[in-house]
Order: sequence, then structure tokens, then C-alpha cells
Amino acid sequence: MADNNDEVVFFPISYSLIVVALGVLFYFYIKHLPGSRGYRKFKEVIWGLFFIATAVSSLFWFSVNAAVYSQELLSNQVLLTLIFAVSATLAAQIAIKFKREGSGKS
Repeated sequence: MADNNDEVVFFPISYSLIVVALGVLFYFYIKHLPGSRGYRKFKEVIWGLFFIATAVSSLFWFSVNAAVYSQELLSNQVLLTLIFAVSATLAAQIAIKFKREGSGKS
């Protein structure tokens, strides 16, 4: 449990707007990746791994937040849930695009 001497950190709900805005920007960036086919594949793999790692880490911090910190529970969990949802959606978009380009149905 958190000590009484620990400083409680709250993430403002407005951070959620930043996460959504970045998610929309990344969505269009991924949708229209520039470059040759090999370069696009490389970028898709790197971005896919990044978004998978982000989704897994936000899920981990969500569970730690629920188990340890109860004072700032709601604001942090809303933000972590949104980060997980955006990251998982972008990773799925990359996986679908990677598969579609690999099968030649672009």
C-alpha cells in the first residue's frame, strides 16, 4: 500500500484528449506510410512492436494501479484504459495492413 508520505499523482482527464489526438495522427500516418514496399514493411514491424509494447505496459500499470493505489484510481485508470485501447487498435491496424500488403491486395 502507499505510505501517507507518498505524493499522490493524478493524471488530468485532459490527457485523454492528447492520447486520442495522437492516435488519430498515427492512424493516418500508418494508413499512408510513404516509401518503398520493403521500407514500409520495416516501419510496420517497428511501429507494430511499439504499439504492442505500449498496450501491454499500460495493461500492466492498470493492474498495478488497481492493486496498490486507490486514491488516484479513476483518473489514472481512465487514461491507462484509453492508452491501451488506442495502442491495441493501432497495432491491429498495422497487422491488417501488413497482412493485406503481404498478400498483394493493396
